[in-house]
Amino acid sequence: MSTEPITYRLLLVAATQLETPLLRAELNLQPEGEGLWGVKQDGVQLHLLHTGIGMVNTAFALGQYLALQRADAGINFGIAGSFEHSLALGQVVEVVQDSFSELGAESPHGFLDLQKLGFPLLETEAGPLYNTLTNPHIKGEGEVARVSGITVNQVHGRAEHIANCYQRWACAIESMEGAAFFYAMLRAGIPFEAYRGISNYVETRNKSKWDIPLAARNVQLFVAQKVQQIIQRLSNSY
Repeated sequence: MSTEPITYRLLLVAATQLETPLLRAELNLQPEGEGLWGVKQDGVQLHLLHTGIGMVNTAFALGQYLALQRADAGINFGIAGSFEHSLALGQVVEVVQDSFSELGAESPHGFLDLQKLGFPLLETEAGPLYNTLTNPHIKGEGEVARVSGITVNQVHGRAEHIANCYQRWACAIESMEGAAFFYAMLRAGIPFEAYRGISNYVETRNKSKWDIPLAARNVQLFVAQKVQQIIQRLSNSY
C-alpha cells in the first residue's frame, strides 16, 4: 500500500460486482469493505463503490459513502438499454443528461412531471431542476457519443410503453441508477462523468438478443483507461 499523501480522491460507482471484474483487475483494486474496493497510487485514492441495483440502493450507498468520505470527482458506469438502433450493441456512450422518467403523477390528461406538480427536485443557482438533470461539467468534444438517458424502476419491455416513453422523453438510453448518481453528485457539488455500455435495445423483451458481457467488458475497459489517464495526468502535474 502506498504511503504517499493523498492529493486527489476519485470515486467510481457501479451497481454490481458482476459489472466490474475487468476494471478491478486493470486497476489492481483490493476489497476494503462491503461493496467497496480501492487502491492508492501516485497520490490518488481510488475507490470503487458497488451500490446495488436501482435508484434506492444507489442513493443510499452514495449518501452513506459521502457522509464518511470525500471525493474530488465521480465516475458512474455500467450497462444500459438503447432506444436507438443507431447505437451498436457493446458501444460505449457518455450520458450527459438523465431523467427520473417515472417521478410524478398520473391524471386523466396524462402524465404530470414534477414541474407540472410544482415540486422542484433540486434548487440550483441557475434555477430549479425537476425530473431532468444535466451534467454541468461537460466541456469540449467527448471521446464517445454523448446521449441523454432516463432512469427507471421497471425496465421497458412492452411496445406501447416504449413508444409512450420515447415520445415523452426523447431519450437514447435507459438504466436503473443513472439519475440517482447525477442527483447525488449535484447535491454534493462533485464534478462527475457517466458512461454506459449498450447491452440491448429497448424493445419487446427478448434476452436472447442481448449482449451483456460485451457491453460490460467494453465500458469497464474504457473507464479503466480513463482512470489511468487521470492518474498519469495528475502525476505529471505534481
